[in-house]
Amino acid sequence: MEVTRVTIENHKRGSYYNQALRQRVDRIDRRLHIYIEGHWPRSTETPGWEREDHLYFAEGQWGDVHFFFYDKPGRGFGGQIFTVTMKDGSKVQLKGPFSSRNGVMNWQGFTPSVEVYVHEPSYITPMVCHLTVRKARRLLREWGYGHWDFVPIIKHGIEPVWELQGGNKLSFPGGGDDQAGAVFA
Repeated sequence: MEVTRVTIENHKRGSYYNQALRQRVDRIDRRLHIYIEGHWPRSTETPGWEREDHLYFAEGQWGDVHFFFYDKPGRGFGGQIFTVTMKDGSKVQLKGPFSSRNGVMNWQGFTPSVEVYVHEPSYITPMVCHLTVRKARRLLREWGYGHWDFVPIIKHGIEPVWELQGGNKLSFPGGGDDQAGAVFA
């Protein structure tokens, strides 16, 4: 897998009515987008899974992160069976596990991770994937976003998540602000 481009883009998360301003206010998130050649590592391709209660977690060699919530056979992912290789080399089959959130995994004490959007050539829309905070920070520096960083915040009262914060402009490094796809904060 080769990274061909990294961008930071705004995402509208909905809106709310601000009484003081008497207008609708958009909720905007900034997200890291990673464009690759090849394919993102799939969860079943990643060895070294760990288990803590009903949470399963694996960190790949590239910094990719995968996780499931599984307490019994279920209907998550349409009841699909995922065979994962645990750290001790044993194989475990998870029938119909559910996905989870990186905040839950961070709270449980697994390697801190962030949500990113990955663009593969064979997919029309980006996939929501997860990277270690360490790898995400490295990509920011390598692709000219050194003034951006992931900052820990608490969501849902207990979940530590890492939010992308930084400069005022969102654009492609090395290019003008008028490039296609450039978004401004």
